[in-house]
Parts: sequence; structure tokens; C-alpha cells
Amino acid sequence: MAAFALVHSFSGFVVVAIAGAVCNSAGSSIRLAIMARFGVGEERVRIRAYQRAVTNFGISVGMVFAGAALAIDTRQAYVAMVLANAVTFAVAALFVTRLPAMPATAASVDEGGGRLLVVFRDRRYLTASLLNGLFWIHFAIQSVGLPLWIVQHTNAPRWWVAVLLIINTTMVVLLQVRFSKGTGDVVVAARAFRRSGLLIALACVLYASAEGTNAVVASTLLVVGMIVHTVGELFSSSASWGIGFGMAREDLQGQYQGAFSMGRGVIGVIGPFVVITIAVSRGLIGWLALAALFVVTGAAFPPLVRGYVRERERVDAAMR
Repeated sequence: MAAFALVHSFSGFVVVAIAGAVCNSAGSSIRLAIMARFGVGEERVRIRAYQRAVTNFGISVGMVFAGAALAIDTRQAYVAMVLANAVTFAVAALFVTRLPAMPATAASVDEGGGRLLVVFRDRRYLTASLLNGLFWIHFAIQSVGLPLWIVQHTNAPRWWVAVLLIINTTMVVLLQVRFSKGTGDVVVAARAFRRSGLLIALACVLYASAEGTNAVVASTLLVVGMIVHTVGELFSSSASWGIGFGMAREDLQGQYQGAFSMGRGVIGVIGPFVVITIAVSRGLIGWLALAALFVVTGAAFPPLVRGYVRERERVDAAMR
């Protein structure tokens, strides 16, 4: 992060941005692996929910400082903001050093190099990772698609984008822990995914309906859409943690969490392109196509998890 203050060209920016993205991706998987060691089932999901609520609170605080830097609009202000952000990572690292030692599990040690391929033989888990990745397209809607849609296709004021972001962030901070209740059970988590698919699909329809209306109606539809969307987000986030932790091998949580992150990583790259191409460019038909995607993806989780549960019960019975 500090290296951004030394950037004076586009090529330099690309190099630093790639390095930062690699570190961020690795850190995300490692963070989930650490959380997996702090409890089982519901405890893990609850810890992750607290972590996400705090993260969103941090985002809201960062938005205030970013707004101040934008208002000052000088290089010194921007550099100060970047360096201050770099300091927060150093502070976070100090807290990480206070975590208890977490030695490798015996099974992970015994399997040696062969354990690196275990997750890629787990087709159900990889399917869950893919489906979860598809669901992450809804974040691209919030961050890229919706702002463009508001500016280019609705009569809502441009600054309404910030209002919607504040609504989303506030709801996540206040409600994420509450919505995580019960999703430590993979069956409950699968049902939450299905529910989330329906809600985000409804949000897509509401966003699409804002086109061609006056500013008041458009703004109202967008607010209602964001509220519905965020409720769906709260369900899907909790569900993804429950399934990501619950369907993973206990002795290989690190490897499995890394694989679960792959789906999100791929969508992080192509998601904005998909949303712009399908929804922003094609209007109502595109938004309806995205809505159908969320419904179908959410509905795919319950049968996938039922198959996993049956297989686990069969294996447990054979070991008795």
C-alpha cells in the first residue's frame, strides 16, 4: 500500500496493484483458515460474521477520510491518505502476532506433498466454490453495475449512489451477525442461499424498473432494491461461510478455503464485465437474465448439500 505513494506512471500502478491483489487474495484464504481453528460449525460462522461487520465499519470510516482527501484535492492529501492506510495494515499485523500458535494437524503432516491435490478431487466442494463464485456477481452489481445504471439510465441524482452504499454498509454492520445464526449447519446454509437468490433476483427487477421513471420514483425503487439486495447479501454471505467451512475436510481447512476463494477470485475479474455487458448495456432483458442466474444458482445449493450429507452419513456408518 505504501508503494502506491511512489507511483508516477500507469505501468508502475499496474505492478503495485497486482502485487497488492496477490497479497490480498492470499491473506483472505489464510484468514479463513485461521478462523476455522477458532471453533466448529456455528462458532466459525459467527466469528466470520463479526469480522465482516467490523470490516464494513472500517470501510465506512475509510469513506469519510477518502471524502476529505477528495475535498482537499491535492497530491499531499492523497499521499497522506494512502500512507495512513498503509499504517493500518502494520497495526493489524501487530494484532496477528498476538494470535496463539497453530501447529499443523497430524493428518496434514502425514500426507506430505500428496495433500496438495486433495481438494481438487472433491467435486462437490469445487462445485460449491463455483456456485459461490457465480453468486459473487452481485457484488459487481453493487460496485460497478448499479452506479453506471443510475448515471446512464435513470433520473435519480448521481449522488444517490453514495446513499445506496451507505444503506448497504450500515445494514451489514448492524445485521450480519444476526443473519449468520443457524448457518453453521450446511443444510440451513443451503436454504439461505436459495432464499438469497430469490431476494437478489427481486432486487435486479427493482433496479431495472427505475429506468424511465421520474427522479423521486427512481430513487425510491433504487432504495427498496438496495434494501432487498442487502438482505439477500446478508443471507448469502452467512451461507457461503457455513458451506465453505462445513463441507471442507477439517484437517485441510487451509487448502479448502483457498479453493473456495478461487470462485470468488475469478468472478472478481470477470464480474464487472458480465454485469456491464448483460444488465447495463441491455436494460430490462439483461437485468432479468441476471435475476434468473441468481434464482438458478441459489436453487442449486440444496440438492448439492443433500448429496454431501448423504455421502458423509454413508462414510460415517461404514467407519463404525
